[in-house]
This record gives sequence, C-alpha cells and structure tokens, in this order.
Amino acid sequence: MFRIAEAGPDAAGVRGGHDRVRAADLDVSRDGRPVYRLEVRPRALADFTAGAWWHSTSPASHFTRSLVCSRITGDGGRITLAGRRLTVTAPDGTRRVREAGTDEEALELYRERFGIALDEVPALRGGGGSGGPGTGQ
Repeated sequence: MFRIAEAGPDAAGVRGGHDRVRAADLDVSRDGRPVYRLEVRPRALADFTAGAWWHSTSPASHFTRSLVCSRITGDGGRITLAGRRLTVTAPDGTRRVREAGTDEEALELYRERFGIALDEVPALRGGGGSGGPGTGQ
C-alpha cells in the first residue's frame, strides 16, 4: 500500500513548497518505507546533467548494462523492449510481458512498435549483459 504525505525538511533542513499556499513536497511511502519524494521546487535543465552523465556512463547503471527501448503509447501506457523482453503497460498499470524468440521477431518489434528499422539485433558494447532471457536484465 502506498501512502502520500506532506514531506518534512530534506537532509539540509530545506522544506519545499513553503512559499506556496497550495503546494508542498510530498513523500511517497510503501509499507512504511520511503520510496521517493515529489518536489515542487523549480529546476534548471542543467540540474540534471550529473544524473544523466551517471546513468549513461556508470557500470552500475541499468542503462549501461542492458539494452532498453521504451516509449509512451497514445493512450498513456508504455511499451518497453529490454533485450528481447517486450513489456506492454496499459494506462491502468496492468502489464503484458512476452519474449521475442528469434532475431527476426526482435527486429520486427523494433520496426513495428518503435519505428526503428535495423539490419541486426543490437548488442551491448564491451560484452555486457544482453538484457535477454535468463540475464535478469
């Protein structure tokens, strides 16, 4: 069960949203443990540079250890191809998952679901995990 509550001060003692009558940071918890914080403070695009760099370069990042192609659907759902695993998430959060069994099927998914025409199935540089069946990616 999720719980959403007005957030207290962050580690630096700053309380977000204090200058707004109807807006405040929110903490989202699940089973009594904090999951994430929704902050209302404005951000500049440059504030995300370090995080984007880490996600694109760190060996600990999911994005450098597996192949992921994802997009929002017209109805507000999402389609994700992670390795050969296709996940279709409906707007209500329900998910259908299936594996592409062959290279041809994977290439068809890239083409039909994402509009990406490829000559061969992408592979990770440096021989990392494939994100395919049995890898946990």
